[in-house]
Amino acid sequence: MEGDDEKKNKGVSEKPQSEESEALSERFNEDEQVKILKKEKEILKKQVEEKEEMIRKLKMVKMYRNKHNLEELDNLIHKWRDVAQEASQQLYDAFNEPKPEMGEFLNQLHIQHDMIGFDADTECFR
Repeated sequence: MEGDDEKKNKGVSEKPQSEESEALSERFNEDEQVKILKKEKEILKKQVEEKEEMIRKLKMVKMYRNKHNLEELDNLIHKWRDVAQEASQQLYDAFNEPKPEMGEFLNQLHIQHDMIGFDADTECFR
């Protein structure tokens, strides 16, 4: 009878072990799923941050283009160059004799020739 009791006890004790191992297995699977979902969440967060940064940069470019119309900027550069040439010529004309050549005069003032459109070969403004 003792053998029968042992078999009965084993049968009884096996059931809780089986349920226990299933519960552990389920918890392990849940833990793994949670880890996987957390990793996916981090990846998605990073992608969202990258997209937000791209949107921010694109908005800045759009704002810059709206604020600094390139055609208007080009017109202002030409206007500035014309005024700089005129001012350089007036200053050169007011210079006492003997006058250096215009190129030398601009060099003494540390003015870059191509900045104001001066051609050193022809000694005139473009």
